[in-house]
Amino acid sequence: MLVFEMDGSQCKPLYHIIGKRQKRQHHGNFNFFNQDESIVLKSKIFSSYKGTPVIRQGLSNGSSFSFANTIMLNSEASVKFGGIDTVKHEWGHNVQDTLIGTPKFIFHIAVPSMIGCAINPSDQIYFSLPWERSADYFGGVDSGYYLPGSDIGAFLYLLIP
Repeated sequence: MLVFEMDGSQCKPLYHIIGKRQKRQHHGNFNFFNQDESIVLKSKIFSSYKGTPVIRQGLSNGSSFSFANTIMLNSEASVKFGGIDTVKHEWGHNVQDTLIGTPKFIFHIAVPSMIGCAINPSDQIYFSLPWERSADYFGGVDSGYYLPGSDIGAFLYLLIP
């Protein structure tokens, strides 16, 4: 996709313009294939994690979410307060989206996740739910307090048509 620079003088690919702005923001540290969660957590507006765009947002409930292979990371997420696991978990949702496709992801992962978040169960119950448990697995998160059998249930859930 080609777009014009702000002054309208040059037509450049969009990724070039975003990368240029990101370099100004992070003094040259932008890397689309970054694998360091702490770099993502230091970003102010936009970054990337393992090839997935990450946009910082400020939902008042402190939630982060993933949609359309983009991580919408809460601006309050930080290295000190579990942010590393949050980045990994949300990236795990992107793996789900890629595996099962966006239409199925919306109804089998996103909607149940939003309902679960609204009900606000304990962390042990919430992260043992099949759509959350497999996101933790794919993202490399191990909270250590899942309900017994939740791992098998998570993968069987992904097989539901």
